[in-house]
Amino acid sequence: MATKIYPAASLYVGDLLPEVPEGLLYDVFSAVGNVSSIRVCRENVTRQSLGYAYVNFSNPADAERALQILNNTPIKEKPCRIMWVQRDPSIRRSPVGNVFIKNLDPSIKHKELFDKFSDYGNILSVKVVLDKNGVSKGYGFVHYDNPQNALKAIADLNNTIMGDKRVYVGNFIPKKRAFKTQRTLLD
Repeated sequence: MATKIYPAASLYVGDLLPEVPEGLLYDVFSAVGNVSSIRVCRENVTRQSLGYAYVNFSNPADAERALQILNNTPIKEKPCRIMWVQRDPSIRRSPVGNVFIKNLDPSIKHKELFDKFSDYGNILSVKVVLDKNGVSKGYGFVHYDNPQNALKAIADLNNTIMGDKRVYVGNFIPKKRAFKTQRTLLD
């Protein structure tokens, strides 16, 4: 159960429109649990929203309920992306357990990707990459808490049809490492 892993009861809420204030987030999240604090992250100089916030609950059960109920719920008509706060940056940045999906049909959104991949294990994060107009760029990521779950998802879902397209599903390779590998092959 996720509450044993994330006892701080803090959620990351991403993909927010710049005009979403703390008050609106409080209204949305307090409907499912006791919210202790909310912070929309802002650019230091302009104070413009960076498009994400942290929502802290009084207890882990409320945070877990909010994650289950509100993930991919539209806030001001744009679906938000919610996940447990990862205090350890090495987990957030690690390619271990992270799956890359390309050739996604434009109809596939975060929720559909989550639903398709959740059969393989506990997911830390799901993201379909969107352009500035909110249109899918045709690729996304699923990050599992267990690398074995990622390998099983890759084995089962690579070269399958999602929506109207055949997708590639493979291990995520960070740009830095992919660039180094490419340079090595060219040398």
